Amino acid sequence: MTVLVKCHLIFPSKFLITATRLQNTYLTMQKNFSMSSANLKDGRKILIVGGGTGGITMAAKILGIGEKNVTVIEPSEMHYYQPYWTLVGGRKKSLASSCRLTSSVMPKGANWMKDKVMGFDPFSNTVHTEKNGKVNIKNF
Repeated sequence: MTVLVKCHLIFPSKFLITATRLQNTYLTMQKNFSMSSANLKDGRKILIVGGGTGGITMAAKILGIGEKNVTVIEPSEMHYYQPYWTLVGGRKKSLASSCRLTSSVMPKGANWMKDKVMGFDPFSNTVHTEKNGKVNIKNF
């Protein structure tokens, strides 16, 4: 129920009209989002796989509603704002202007795990990473 309440805070209420629709939205989110509640060494965390524009945005939104200990798994030191590339193609901006250090776009308060996800194991509720090995997930 906690997750459903948080989902309600993330998404505008006009999209979540009935309890049935809320449940269907929650089930769809479980399948499509790469966000899970993780149980790491120091307690419960929110785990976001990928530090692209979507992952960074979700981390900022979750931190903004008061959730603490948000972890983003992203191996790259450089963040490329790909929606900007349309302007690069139109010669309005340079390719270099779409590039920033990942540390500069990571939301304040988010933990950045500089690692690469190698696989997901839903039967044992773990995410396997290249450097840190297994990361246990409470809710897959």
